Amino acid sequence: MDLNYYDAIKIKDIANFLNVNVNYLSSAFKEEFNLLPKQYLMKLKIRKAKKLLSTTNNTITVVANSVGFNDSLAFSKVFKQYTQSSPSSYRKQATETHLSN
Repeated sequence: MDLNYYDAIKIKDIANFLNVNVNYLSSAFKEEFNLLPKQYLMKLKIRKAKKLLSTTNNTITVVANSVGFNDSLAFSKVFKQYTQSSPSSYRKQATETHLSN
């Protein structure tokens, strides 16, 4: 997942690649990481997006596409759900923090 987070991968695809049942993958993943695979993937995408927002001047649409979202509005909603901040607010705060250091 860490190498292909930007693709439209599905948990079923990962299970097929590993030649295991989806339920087995989910329970093993939950046991190892205390997250379901889908939750892990979304947190990974948000972490990568935060890095892009704080280190580049790419548009929100480009950042969204870079982490596997085809719709920047959907990306913004998910980003806010995970960070309690919109992507543009996050970028502004990250930039201000960087400048004050």
